[in-house]
Amino acid sequence: MPPGPDNPLGTHAMYLSWPAYLIHGTHDTRKIGRPSSDGCIGLYNEKIAELFEITPVGTQVRIIRSEERRVGKECRSRWS
Repeated sequence: MPPGPDNPLGTHAMYLSWPAYLIHGTHDTRKIGRPSSDGCIGLYNEKIAELFEITPVGTQVRIIRSEERRVGKECRSRWS
């Protein structure tokens, strides 16, 4: 499905080297800042567009949850 208003991944997605985890936009702003999916990190579409422009493939992404240890993964691929 191409990026757009009907795509649950919003306008952009950045796939991480950790399978099934990605950073993506969302049209459902209720999901932003909440553990509402199976590992995805949802951002406002404007913010993921900004991040997409400045983040090359291969950039290390560090996911930190206060109750867990730090986990670092690489950005494997992206689309817009």
